[in-house]
Amino acid sequence: MNKGIIYGFFIFLFIAILFGLYFFYKSKTTNANQYKISLLEGPIKFSEDFQQVMQVSSLVGKRNTLYVPYLGYGLSFSFEMYVSGTNGNSEWRSSFNKLKPIIKMVDSPVISYQPKKNYLSIVIKYRDNPFLAKFAEIKYKNIKLQTWVKYIVVISSNNVRIYENGILVKSKTLEAVPILYDYDSKIILGQKNNNCLCKVRNCDMYPYPLSSTEISSV
Repeated sequence: MNKGIIYGFFIFLFIAILFGLYFFYKSKTTNANQYKISLLEGPIKFSEDFQQVMQVSSLVGKRNTLYVPYLGYGLSFSFEMYVSGTNGNSEWRSSFNKLKPIIKMVDSPVISYQPKKNYLSIVIKYRDNPFLAKFAEIKYKNIKLQTWVKYIVVISSNNVRIYENGILVKSKTLEAVPILYDYDSKIILGQKNNNCLCKVRNCDMYPYPLSSTEISSV
């Protein structure tokens, strides 16, 4: 066989692979762009007077459900946070030893920050039998201070993953698939008189579990 034909075949194959990878990556990022729900742009300081309540139905638009079924059962949240310090602050109207909610969807999930012990808390509700609800807490400790840090929380079926600046830093498998609320529920940012006094910006929700490819692009 002519060497030119062989070389041409391998060049064609290489280009085809590159195009395939490009379109695969583009399709993933397109999902993220298409279904992203912006909750807050910011930056906004979660002062003790701050609280923002949003109705899911008004955020979703024309769909009659929050979720995108063919992309998997779950939710993803992305936000950037700046924590100035963990010492007591005279602005707090409640104990800085309490969990300070950042994103709350009824009672599952609830993403909070604990100032005194400096950790991020994700609480998820689930049932391992029809009659009793349980709550699991996933903690990510040693939150970076005095710098903007991007956190992504992905709930995928019964798995919960936490990413810090695109790197997986914590994961947990629940005993059962979590209870996540839908179209008629509310999303609350912050909690009046019990806030973290941190700054938050670029807070988004995705109505499905982000893939590892999307994590690096959102």
